[in-house]
Amino acid sequence: MIKNKVEKNGKASMFSQKNKIWRLWAKAIGNKAGNTDAESDLVACIRTAIVLCYILTNLFIIAGVIRHWNN
Repeated sequence: MIKNKVEKNGKASMFSQKNKIWRLWAKAIGNKAGNTDAESDLVACIRTAIVLCYILTNLFIIAGVIRHWNN
């Protein structure tokens, strides 16, 4: 019965989908670190920022290689 209420309300369904995606992403970047959920979410945000920095750095390296490819 509760599941039907969540499906009928678009916002609740979207919120639960975001929670599921966030939970999967947090598991993908590492094990749960922290005593509470709020602390674990903060650690996951910090790890996400680190991953984004790695991606940005790699994009700059690739852009530099492409730029100097034929020189």
